Amino acid sequence: MKYGKIGFGMNKMKNFQAFMFHRNMNKKALEDSAPVWIVAILLIVAFLFAYLFGGSMVYADKRVGDERGVVINGASSLVVYEKFLGFLDSEIEGEKVIDLIKGSLDPYFELKDDNGERMVDRFGFRFMNASILGKGIWDKAENARVKFEYLRQNDSKYLTPKIIAKLDELCPIFGDDKYYLAIPQGVIDDEYFTRYESVDSQMFENNEQNLEFYTPSVSLKAVYRGHVFEIKFKIIKECLN
Repeated sequence: MKYGKIGFGMNKMKNFQAFMFHRNMNKKALEDSAPVWIVAILLIVAFLFAYLFGGSMVYADKRVGDERGVVINGASSLVVYEKFLGFLDSEIEGEKVIDLIKGSLDPYFELKDDNGERMVDRFGFRFMNASILGKGIWDKAENARVKFEYLRQNDSKYLTPKIIAKLDELCPIFGDDKYYLAIPQGVIDDEYFTRYESVDSQMFENNEQNLEFYTPSVSLKAVYRGHVFEIKFKIIKECLN
């Protein structure tokens, strides 16, 4: 019995040693694999962050005015935005509309005040909208003001008809005031080129009155020769049907 107990005790000891060996091996395996798991977790977190951040960037790119793809009064702003971008990407006489608008701004870079400083460097393209800055901006730039009026007349005569013809393709229905497009020089509708001084300051606001007949106003900011300008657009709801 004595030897049997010793043998039994030795077996227990061997089993305990085997258990501890396997436990240490598993512990070591976990310790060895820990860096791999950490890297994997970090990659997953990075992927999720990139997905969420990237998604928010796309979402931000599609932001339209004060709305984000929501339906207002029966007109989806994203639908209008896509129509707007399609118009800017379309061509007039082999030139994209957005490039045509940018090119029309070139002469305005040459307008300088009495001190020889370019108006666009002083005020950005906002100087073309006297209703924002006030007519006092021309107090020391009389020559620039005269040239400015001449350039706007040229835009009304040559640029506006081309844009109106292309916009009419978006809305072939018969009627007046079907759409409004705001470029730095002024606002274009289906008949006229209107200076900002004569335009209702609330024209492109997404308020209840405007949204009764028109889609939400959408806009696009672009950079040309180091200066930011904005193009705004809205169209009568019937044109989306």
